[in-house]
Amino acid sequence: MIIISLSTVIAAMMVIPDIKWGSASLVSLGDVDARDLLFIAALIGIMPSPIDASVWQSLWVCANSRNAGRALKNRDVRQGFNVGYVACSVLALCFLLLGAGLMHSRGISVESSAGAFSAQLIRLYTDVLGEWAFPLIVVGAISIMFSTLLAVMDAAPRSLAVLIERLRSEESADIAHQSKINKSHYFGAIGL
Repeated sequence: MIIISLSTVIAAMMVIPDIKWGSASLVSLGDVDARDLLFIAALIGIMPSPIDASVWQSLWVCANSRNAGRALKNRDVRQGFNVGYVACSVLALCFLLLGAGLMHSRGISVESSAGAFSAQLIRLYTDVLGEWAFPLIVVGAISIMFSTLLAVMDAAPRSLAVLIERLRSEESADIAHQSKINKSHYFGAIGL
């Protein structure tokens, strides 16, 4: 994941000269239809990371603290959040620059299917970095998709299990026990 992140930053820096900065046109509010507004609202909810990712991060920090047998420190919680959020923000900016430099400046339209877009994205990376990067980009992309799947397979059931506990009983003032999950709820959510 670090490799693909570094290659994203490098690729973004390499396309900055290709961006046609003066050709950007501002869209007036009258040009935006309901579908565009819904897309913008959804994008705001997932960039630079999904809103529920902060809940996932909090549950993981509490679980790590409980497993380590030590109390949470505000500094550790804040540092974990900041590192993840800043990294997501930097990558979001890099993808924006890549889109502007590689796609918008060259008049390339985004592919409509997920598979075609993935292939298009890999082609764009290899156009910027060179053919030597193809295996690296493919392995990185598959690693990111797999690690995302693993994170969601833990985070979503963990969140649902905690939600069920909160609906059943009042939240504890003891921070170490706030994220304790019922294993039957957790595994039931995985099955669901």
